[in-house]
Amino acid sequence: RTLVPLLGLILLLCITSTPVRGVDLERPVDYWVPDDYGTIQDAIDNAPIHSVIGLSRDLETTAMTIDLDRPMVIRGQGTGGVTTVRFVNTVGTYDYVFDVTADHSGLQDLIIEEEYYDIEAGIRVEADFVGINEVEMHGFDERGIWAVGSSDLEVSYCYLDLNGPIADAIILHTSPNAHIIGNTITSSLSTGIDLSYSDDVIIELNEISNCEDDGVHVYSSERATIRDNEISFCGGGIELSWSSNADIDGNLIDQCESYGLLLWNGASDNLVTNNEITNTYLETAGPFGPIITGNGIKIDKIDQPTENNVVKRNLIQDNYVGGYVDISDQNYIYLNDFIDNTE
Repeated sequence: RTLVPLLGLILLLCITSTPVRGVDLERPVDYWVPDDYGTIQDAIDNAPIHSVIGLSRDLETTAMTIDLDRPMVIRGQGTGGVTTVRFVNTVGTYDYVFDVTADHSGLQDLIIEEEYYDIEAGIRVEADFVGINEVEMHGFDERGIWAVGSSDLEVSYCYLDLNGPIADAIILHTSPNAHIIGNTITSSLSTGIDLSYSDDVIIELNEISNCEDDGVHVYSSERATIRDNEISFCGGGIELSWSSNADIDGNLIDQCESYGLLLWNGASDNLVTNNEITNTYLETAGPFGPIITGNGIKIDKIDQPTENNVVKRNLIQDNYVGGYVDISDQNYIYLNDFIDNTE
């Protein structure tokens, strides 16, 4: 009589003890570069799979690939008590500094700098259950972290300072179930976090500033969770199109230019609650004087209806326009505080 409940308890313990992400970034280092292997790529190619490769000092390196059947964790240790290691790409003709195509791989405690341009991405991921933790990236003129065809990616507590004309900081394309948490993104000349065709993604506790385009852009993705982020000094705050069933909650959006939150062109059945949207304002020169725009919340339609969205309990303050709604059906806007908006 006790066997079945006992077996059920054992099964439950096994299920609950399984890690959410499929790579352990906290295991001890197995091999060191340059002590055990002369280069990082040499360690990736020759160490036993699933090894943790530690970097005992700052290194200068060309592009690297964690190949399909060679899952590894690369961890920087630095020198002089510093826990990160600096990479300088010195070639400029390769597509990526790190190209990760092996499931269950990881990068941790690294500083990646681009010395020469024409790098398509600092880190490209086309693999499942990859972890990227406490990585700093500086100077890239295109993409920072680019995931395509991946699932269950985790990008956590990274610092990305980019400066190129199409420098999206974090891009997820056809990459569901990702967790983007605690990152700092600044000075991206394009978008902070760009999500497309990627369902069930969580974006939380990130600080995003000084992006020329959106802080967070979501396109054709279902059930995104965007919560407790701080977005400031961007072209736009959060934009959704062709996306539904998102939960947008508890974000602070301040001093963006075109809009704090934009729902348009097929963005339907989304829930927008408890956000603070302030100081959305843009002044440009016009033929007869300055043109002033800036919408705290904007709901619009181009080709597809934008409907059944719920916008409630938000603070919308000190924007040029508090709320702008055009060609809208069945959207519910209530219990919000519209305070001191010009229009």
